[in-house]
Amino acid sequence: MRFRFTLFAMASALLTCALPTLSAQYAYTANEGDNTISAYKVNRHNGLLTLLADAPSAVAPGPTHITSDPLGRFVYVSSFYGGLISGYTIEKGSGTLTPILGSPFSADPSTTFGAAISPETLAIDPFGRFLYVANAGTHDVAGFKIDPSTGALSPVPNSPFAVNANTLGLAVDPTGRFLYASGFDINSAGYAGTVVGFAINLRNGSLTPVAGSPYTCGSLPNTVAIDPRGRFLYVVNQANISSTGTFSATGSVHAFRMNLLNGSLTPVPGSPFEAGSQPLSMAIDLTGRFAYVANNASDNISAYRIGHLSGALEPLPGSPFAAGNAPYAVGVDPIAERAFVTSSSPGEVHSYTINFFNGALDEVFGSPVPAGFTPQSITITPHRFFW
Repeated sequence: MRFRFTLFAMASALLTCALPTLSAQYAYTANEGDNTISAYKVNRHNGLLTLLADAPSAVAPGPTHITSDPLGRFVYVSSFYGGLISGYTIEKGSGTLTPILGSPFSADPSTTFGAAISPETLAIDPFGRFLYVANAGTHDVAGFKIDPSTGALSPVPNSPFAVNANTLGLAVDPTGRFLYASGFDINSAGYAGTVVGFAINLRNGSLTPVAGSPYTCGSLPNTVAIDPRGRFLYVVNQANISSTGTFSATGSVHAFRMNLLNGSLTPVPGSPFEAGSQPLSMAIDLTGRFAYVANNASDNISAYRIGHLSGALEPLPGSPFAAGNAPYAVGVDPIAERAFVTSSSPGEVHSYTINFFNGALDEVFGSPVPAGFTPQSITITPHRFFW
């Protein structure tokens, strides 16, 4: 009996050593108003955020967008005024951000104009190999290869890639084969918004325009969002400006069906769909059934059910949901049905649980938590496994 017990104990010990450990989950905001990053630990049970003791961290001037790689190893922040991308490694035990060697990196290595580059949104492919940045000032998209060991950035071949518009929004589809950039131009007819599709070279990350691009989408398009199965693409239109210059703050969402073979886009019947006043951000839950839009001037979140076959947006009962003063960015948890919304006045982050059955948002007890001044973007990391 003793011998059998000993063998069992040894087997249990070996099995325990072989099991992976699960890291903590973190969230980070880019605070444009005071040039900082706020860092949080995510409560894995209810999604409530706890501000880390050493946050916020200083960053290059005018941080506008923040994103983390799919494995939760690195964080990158675009600097609108500095024309830079700051990169950080995430310390697995504390969530502390440590600058990557060589950071910050130029958002457009082909030019020396610095602040005139005006980088906006960042996007990373689902395999964490390439990072892309929408440069509003130089009307292009720059691509970078991510060093898997250090997180350092190096330009992909032929970067940057012309968009011919003030490039604002960016998203990579779930297969990692296509990238889409939204932007606007001003011509004799007024403000003209478009979205441009690119095919991604899976070997080196370079971009080739998708046939049929660009596609029309309102006056002032910003955020691009793609459902987790890569069937539908959405572009948030912040406002409408007529050819005579008449401004309407009523926003909308333009919806497209994606061709899974060539990346081309076809408008969804009924598009565009109404949003609140001056919508600035959009996110889709991990099941691909619900979508959320942050309406900055309406102080709320528009919530929609996504048509399973059509991609059309249907407002959810109870929508819009309150979201503090001047909500700017909405993000969803990559591993749980939770949503996070930054509000600008004062700087804070609201945490919500997403009702699995109807998509309704329920704010978590203890929310909101403080952030820096004018948090314009939020990213939520996945859990990481360590052996």
